[in-house]
Amino acid sequence: MDRSALVTRALSTLSALVWLAMTWPMLALLAHRLHRPAVYALVATLAVAAGLPAVGRAFERAVLAPPRAVFIGLVALAQAGLTELSLRWIARGHTLSPDGAVYWFQARAMSHGSFGTPLELPRQAFSLRFLFEGADGALHGVFPPGWPLFLVPFVRVGRPFAAGIVVAMLLAWSIYALARRLAEGDRFSDDDDTHNQRTRELVARTAALLAVPSFARALETTDLLSHAFVAALGAFACALALSLSALSHDDGRAAEKRWALRVAAIAALVAWAFAARLLDGLVIALFVAALGAKALWAVWRAGARRVVWASLVAAMIAALPFVLLVAAHQKSATGSWTTPTQRAYFARSDWPPTCHRLGFGPDVGCEVEHGDDRAAMGPEGYTPRRAWAVARSRALVFGDDLLSPGHLLALALFLSALRPSWRATFAALFVVALTLAYGLFYYGNAPLFGARHLFPAAPFVFYLVARMGALPSSRWPKLAPHGAFALALFTACAAGQGVRWLLVPTMEPELRERLPWIRPVIERAANPQGIILASDLFHAITGFDPWLDRGARVVAVSDDAGSRELRRAHPSWPVFVPNARNTLELLRLGPVRDDLSVELESMWPAFQWPSGLKASRYESRRLAPTLIASGGRVLLVEHARPGSRLRVTFDVAGEARGPVAILGIRGPDFGDYSVALDGRPLLTIRGYAPSLSTMITESQPTPVSRGTHELVFECVGRDERSRGYGAALDAFVARRGP
Repeated sequence: MDRSALVTRALSTLSALVWLAMTWPMLALLAHRLHRPAVYALVATLAVAAGLPAVGRAFERAVLAPPRAVFIGLVALAQAGLTELSLRWIARGHTLSPDGAVYWFQARAMSHGSFGTPLELPRQAFSLRFLFEGADGALHGVFPPGWPLFLVPFVRVGRPFAAGIVVAMLLAWSIYALARRLAEGDRFSDDDDTHNQRTRELVARTAALLAVPSFARALETTDLLSHAFVAALGAFACALALSLSALSHDDGRAAEKRWALRVAAIAALVAWAFAARLLDGLVIALFVAALGAKALWAVWRAGARRVVWASLVAAMIAALPFVLLVAAHQKSATGSWTTPTQRAYFARSDWPPTCHRLGFGPDVGCEVEHGDDRAAMGPEGYTPRRAWAVARSRALVFGDDLLSPGHLLALALFLSALRPSWRATFAALFVVALTLAYGLFYYGNAPLFGARHLFPAAPFVFYLVARMGALPSSRWPKLAPHGAFALALFTACAAGQGVRWLLVPTMEPELRERLPWIRPVIERAANPQGIILASDLFHAITGFDPWLDRGARVVAVSDDAGSRELRRAHPSWPVFVPNARNTLELLRLGPVRDDLSVELESMWPAFQWPSGLKASRYESRRLAPTLIASGGRVLLVEHARPGSRLRVTFDVAGEARGPVAILGIRGPDFGDYSVALDGRPLLTIRGYAPSLSTMITESQPTPVSRGTHELVFECVGRDERSRGYGAALDAFVARRGP
């Protein structure tokens, strides 16, 4: 065995062992009720094919009969159809996750030529999770701009969910293209090249078919999330990189042009993947770079050095626009070309300020965003041991997400180690590497979506499982035709994933409560002028387009207390709310009676800047069931010490001339805070009380004009009886003057 074959076998074996170490508990779950249908389908299909070999041959002929373009088109239409079914059956007209809504929000801004959305008066009505005021004064989403860039044309024409259908079709093509290139390294017969070509094509087509019934695949292309898009980009990039070795390099300028164009396409795909999901893009870049370096090194050694230089220049030129896109977005949102938007967002919205970073340490893990995960870490924080547990959890779920049972992926990796090829080893290493790379991120699996962070590895998984189906027949050709194992794998995956599809009706009570996108409701109401109060935060940010709606309407989510400044800003506008009939219902509200009313918790997270403390929106009843706060929530301050500060900005739609007051809650864990308004001392809050109770701290008569203002709360100490320096801030109000 030569050195390269030995290295290939060693790496393939290592991949299988690492995956087994992560997923060994699933060995006891083969008889689980969710896995039994897939196991029965696998065994029954193999039994039928063994007794009736014509069944396997018929399936093979049926799969290979259509021309390549026709086959890919049919698979793409099947995936698009299941995505459409999921859109109607599960999503019901809106995003399934807050992330999807924010991507939508960012794409709308980009469709108008901006990274951020201009702020409306009063700005605090638009302070929502995953949004923050940027250095340019606009409202920004936290996510990288690569996926919103793809969404732009779909959002622009008012059909955002069509993006997922297009991605479903691209994914079908990319899975086939990748599997076809990866299968080129396999020989299934020592003396029959026609048989080899036929089996390779069967492997590629089986890989594409395995993705069709996948519930996770349908869900990833239903919601406006970036994982499936990056999976397609990564698969296309790797397929093109694998094809480089087949390019000629001995005909001068023509060779330079072919290589430069191919490498430029690869670099653009990888850079776009990076611009959409930074960690995924980095892993894809490393693997594609290895393939590219291998191909270019062979060209360099052959003496065609102009081809190498031309290719490298083309790669840099093609990748540069996407790198600049990320940098420009960060500059607009954070004020720095190199500061990631998520770092800036979590520094103001959660605790510790670095809680969302990749890596290990006691400062990793967000108390607000992922409180249960943070609490489970203990005082040591996110350790390598904890990371291994999270990686194992993802790996266990990932196989079931795509195939069900996940045992098929483990078996495919094991068989790849027994019958390795360097391309199959490349695929196995990618699956394992992405899983381990996400061990740097502390948050595990999500309800409904499962191990979605690993979805970019899906095309490699489908290839490895499809290849597994071709190995037994190549070793024991009289046992059964290749088509028998391909059919058995497809029926097993269809049965296993079918169980997941059949679980959807059990979610019916929850799904029935889902409301469709509010924009069509507005359009059916003939685009009324007024204030439209959406059902939740994410309907608000997807339903409001300030470029189109300015001067005509605003869409916001608010309780009565939080909407007062919004109503004061538009005193003549009626207030509507969507109802169960998907029409707008007029609310009959009395006039706003106070001079100003600003819910302080509404500044979280977009319009607050904490220093040395954590401030977050918190339901007052969780402090004590009897506590009453305006709007039902407070801005809860924790982890404070003397000198810690909290700055919030807000808009006032009217004017106040009399005393102003801070409403809040006193308690045994609260401290004292000096409060300044627009840089001038206003009042001091004394937060201690033996038991929790409401608090009103009033200032001297203070003029407050229409426009933007700033409050700064600084911890100045505590009562000697208090156990802490926290605070619970409710509202900034002004009483009606004489």
